[in-house]
Amino acid sequence: MRSPLLRRVLLVGAAVALLAACSADSVVERAVGMVDGVEGVDIDSEDGSISIEGQDGETFDMDIDEDGESSTITTQDGTITTAQDQELPAEIAAVFDAPAGYRIGAVSDITDNGDRVIMAQGEIEGDWQTLMDDLEARVRAGDWDEVQVSAMVVGAMGGINAARGENEVLSITLLQDEDSSTAMLSLVYGQPAAG
Repeated sequence: MRSPLLRRVLLVGAAVALLAACSADSVVERAVGMVDGVEGVDIDSEDGSISIEGQDGETFDMDIDEDGESSTITTQDGTITTAQDQELPAEIAAVFDAPAGYRIGAVSDITDNGDRVIMAQGEIEGDWQTLMDDLEARVRAGDWDEVQVSAMVVGAMGGINAARGENEVLSITLLQDEDSSTAMLSLVYGQPAAG
């Protein structure tokens, strides 16, 4: 059974990465709906709102407010602020060796009850399958207890989830439009509360 932190990592990572990379609400809704435990998804890109319903009836709501070079995402768990042109957060760098050429466009950091979810999003050049293979090899080089790889749409949308212990997770999403050499890479790290 997935922990609440893992579910939060997957939902935040999938919804925000997909909303940033896609303009079609239906594509985003379908992709987020593939996350285990999600029963319903409603996205309105015009007002920047996302509502996700879990299998137990709980809801996860996000409002995205873009203001110039930064954006604020408000959820019931707290507020996530993103900013452009960031370096890879030290917490992610400590558990994952990011590929060369990864250009980070936004970093987000949210804390809830001592648990932290840190996300880096940006672009990387290359063939989707080659990038996925490289990302998987980099994750498997770590000391994760469990690694799951999925290709929702081969050649366009894939993910890698790694877990250590009950609450420490790394979730990677790679999205690439057809006939594009640039892909959107999202790295989301969930860190358990200290103690």
